[in-house]
Amino acid sequence: MIRIHHIMNIKQDCIESIEIVDQTTISSRKVTVSGVMKVAASGKLVIENSEFSFAKGASIVCEGAVKFLNSSFAAINPNERWGGISLNEDGAAGSVFDKCVFKNAESQNSDEKCGGAITIIRVEDQPVKIRNCSFSDNVGNLGGGVCIHGTLMPGATDSPKISAILENCLFEKCSASNGGALSLIHRAKAEVLKCSFIDCRAQSAGAIYLYDYSELNATACSFENCKAEVAGGAITSRFSTVNLNRSIVKACVGTRDDTQGGAHYFEKSNSKISGDRFFDCHAQAGGAIRPIGGILKLERCEFENCSASVAGGAIAFSRDCESEIKGCKFIKCSKQSPTGTGHSIAFKDSSGNVQNCVFSECKSIDIADEVAYGPDSTVKIVNCEMPRKSVMEKIASLFHSSR
Repeated sequence: MIRIHHIMNIKQDCIESIEIVDQTTISSRKVTVSGVMKVAASGKLVIENSEFSFAKGASIVCEGAVKFLNSSFAAINPNERWGGISLNEDGAAGSVFDKCVFKNAESQNSDEKCGGAITIIRVEDQPVKIRNCSFSDNVGNLGGGVCIHGTLMPGATDSPKISAILENCLFEKCSASNGGALSLIHRAKAEVLKCSFIDCRAQSAGAIYLYDYSELNATACSFENCKAEVAGGAITSRFSTVNLNRSIVKACVGTRDDTQGGAHYFEKSNSKISGDRFFDCHAQAGGAIRPIGGILKLERCEFENCSASVAGGAIAFSRDCESEIKGCKFIKCSKQSPTGTGHSIAFKDSSGNVQNCVFSECKSIDIADEVAYGPDSTVKIVNCEMPRKSVMEKIASLFHSSR
């Protein structure tokens, strides 16, 4: 391995394996990497206006900080996978990726084979900033595009430190076992702003996966045509905290007959969603959202044409979930099974307050069919309405269908 000791510009176009121990810049070059580029804790690597092509499994391993600007990173052979970029520990804190493109990566990191393109492991001193970047056709076990691995602290109750800020990024056709685009695990925390997730897929969490006391704060994001086999076409959260604000979710679905949560699946999580809009989402239970246990607060959200095979065309609660649903709209939501429950909302073994909500263009003429619950649940419905027009339309359709 070549050791780069001085502040310098790397000129060669082909790199086998190097270790960078001082500040080093690669600018305006086309570079082929066949081995491992390592940035030591004492080093700093700047890549700008460059095009990097990697052999199968070749990667960048960073124990020091990096700044990658207006550059691309892809496999030499698009049918093979390069090894991605890993940022390890606080020596890599404050790293920046801006206006970069990442394609065809699959992490070689041994720590649970995390993010396909970028893996961030226990970087907490300063957040890594990922801005204006695109991730396409990247694959990982946890996070097809990016995985953020925090520091698990048994018994800790405070909010973890922010490990990464992602802003104005595109994740397209990324895939993973969990978290097709992004995963936060073991007490990781991320701010995700104005990012788009398109055609991402996973067994669980087509776009974003949270696990083990992690935290996601997402604002003005969009999720379109993301899919999951088991749960959460867009987001799955397990034992974590999710705050979503003004996001749009379109056509996110479960791909199996028993998928839970067409858009979001929350298991024993603390979740708050404000001003989000859901369109054409579908699953077996919880066409848009499936909370199991935990707490869910919804404010000013809109659900349109969401459906479930069995329960809760928009939302299906179960297992002691506590909820508040305020000022939301449910439009043309439905449960498809005649023996199912709740065209819009279904409660099972849960409690909820449904206030100031509107149910329009409904499949039923009775709000009890829109919000269904049994004796095992405690539900209050206050100041909700089904516009008269939708009721009359339903009566008219029943009359015409009987002729």
